[in-house]
Amino acid sequence: MTMLKDKKQIIISLVAGGIVVGFLVFAYIPLQNKVKALKQKQAQHNQAVAKASSKAEELPELKEQLVKLKRQTGNYQAKVPAQRALGNFMHEVAVLMNEHGLSEQLIEPGAEIQTEKLICIPISMRCRGTLNQVYEFYKSLQNLDRMVRIKNIRLSNNSEFSGSIIMQTTAAIYYKEISGQGG
Repeated sequence: MTMLKDKKQIIISLVAGGIVVGFLVFAYIPLQNKVKALKQKQAQHNQAVAKASSKAEELPELKEQLVKLKRQTGNYQAKVPAQRALGNFMHEVAVLMNEHGLSEQLIEPGAEIQTEKLICIPISMRCRGTLNQVYEFYKSLQNLDRMVRIKNIRLSNNSEFSGSIIMQTTAAIYYKEISGQGG
């Protein structure tokens, strides 16, 4: 009987061991792998949330920069007229030079340069005045209703060193080419 009892205990032990091994192989280990995978996904998700929240903190600053840029550039399309209007521009520049007390004024347009959608007119400007007068002139030039791009500036002191400088500038103004428009 003891032998039968020993065989039953061995069989029960083997069955119990098989159940434990089966549980480990078919339930516990796959569940542990799923838990690891879920923890990794949760860590990735937490990183993504942290990154998004840090970007969200930058959003007001970016909005403020956008508003500043829009203010600086203004309405670009409105600053590029459909007509040449060179005479009007040259008159406006002369008025600005007079307002700022600049003398020996010379404003000369160059040959037009055609691009894909715009026509560029180079403008040479020359005048004499104090550095402050020239600076105020450039500030006023930025406020014109027409886009003016300054290509280069040359400031030269006069030979008497009286505080008067000679300003020479190459600028460009633009207008839109409209089919059927004559120069």
